[in-house]
Amino acid sequence: MGWCNFCSPKEPAPPARKVDARPNVRSTASKQRIELNVGGQRYTTSRATLESCPNSHLARLIEEEPEEDGVYFLDRDGRLFSFMLNFLRDGTEDFV
Repeated sequence: MGWCNFCSPKEPAPPARKVDARPNVRSTASKQRIELNVGGQRYTTSRATLESCPNSHLARLIEEEPEEDGVYFLDRDGRLFSFMLNFLRDGTEDFV
């Protein structure tokens, strides 16, 4: 499945995520801020935004450990990625 398949209702949701016990992680994992480097452009978003479509590439990406600098890297066009984040934040109803 490609990373553009955001929400596939036919696939089951992944198993519940374990809360990270590292000291710099907030107690509620869904409110944790995530730093992304997409094609050289930096984005900050919430874990809940990236997990809003549980079967997406982005949701699976943050199950892994970030790079050494604490940032997740995506080799994609950073200028266009803001549209994807807005889709995840707003859903299909408000996506323009």
